[in-house]
This record gives sequence, structure tokens and C-alpha cells, in this order.
Amino acid sequence: MAATGNMATSVSDKMCMNDDVEANAKTATRNELLCFMQHNAGVLTFDHLVKLRVDFCRKEEIIAARSIMEQFTARRLSKRQGGDAMKATLEDIAKLLLDQT
Repeated sequence: MAATGNMATSVSDKMCMNDDVEANAKTATRNELLCFMQHNAGVLTFDHLVKLRVDFCRKEEIIAARSIMEQFTARRLSKRQGGDAMKATLEDIAKLLLDQT
């Protein structure tokens, strides 16, 4: 969700929305996975948050969330491979969401 009032909008505040800077147009993109992680990051432990999402989400949903996060950060997230690829991807996303720098 976007921040309201005169609060600055951070990456974690905008993760439910997608700003298409290149096209110079704002379009909203809702991503349930990112919204869940943002709203529960302060309540659940890191490992529990990741486990809940790995068990619940499809691979396509996790990849879509990674793509949205890459649009809002200067860092690219690794394309993980192997049996725990989706868990590692969710860990990368959670680290970005919890990073306060």
C-alpha cells in the first residue's frame, strides 16, 4: 500500500503498487504475497514468514513477486535454482523488505 499523508513512500510501502517509470505512467499492481509479507514481517519470525509463503504460494506467484521487487530496488535478485529455489527466493525478498537502509 502507498503511504498516506506526508509520510515518505519506501520500497516496502510501495510493494503492492507498481510505478512504471519508463512509460511515465502509474499503474497499480496488487501482489498478495508481497502484501502478506509486508504486513506480517513485524509479527512473524523470518523463518516462519518464509515457510508460510513457500507452503502456500505457487512458483509463478513467487517469481512475479521477485519481478515486482526488482522494479523498486537498485539490486537484482538472484534467479535461484535447485530444490529450495523458491524458499531461497522468498528469503531474498524478505531480506529486502526488512532491510532498513
